[in-house]
Amino acid sequence: AWILSQIAGILGKTEDARCYSDLAEKIKDALNEKFLNKDTNQYATGSQTSNALPLYLGMVPEEREGAVAKNLVEDIIIAHEGHLSTGIIGTNALAQVLSRYGWAHVMYEIATQTTFPSWGLQVLKGATTLWENFEYSPRWSLNMKMFGSVEKFFYKDLAGISPASPGYR
Repeated sequence: AWILSQIAGILGKTEDARCYSDLAEKIKDALNEKFLNKDTNQYATGSQTSNALPLYLGMVPEEREGAVAKNLVEDIIIAHEGHLSTGIIGTNALAQVLSRYGWAHVMYEIATQTTFPSWGLQVLKGATTLWENFEYSPRWSLNMKMFGSVEKFFYKDLAGISPASPGYR
């Protein structure tokens, strides 16, 4: 809905832009009403994915963003000893939001781990591609890059390389 509102605005469809913008706000409000615990600033189960995804999608109320991000970091550092515990969708969200909220050093810690679960452990085991699972098993794909890569963090956040303008220009 938010993307449609932006497209409608670019196309000069003012009424459609307003309609979709209103719908996006209603969706955001409904998500927060159902899944945000306002006492703990945790989403759903409080998992890394549960907190990272709403931050990544811009769904967290602005005044709670810092607290939700802090909960995410505490789960990484305390509950998982500097490791991620995300799946395919949560990994991308995690890599995108930690730097955005001032926690790039935590993402760096995750990225340089060599104990389970980590990309470094896969490298130590001879991987040249990202595996479907952090554990080796012939049951799983040993070439599963979808949303699980950490390289965006290396390029964008560590090296500071990002597009100067949209590609179509």
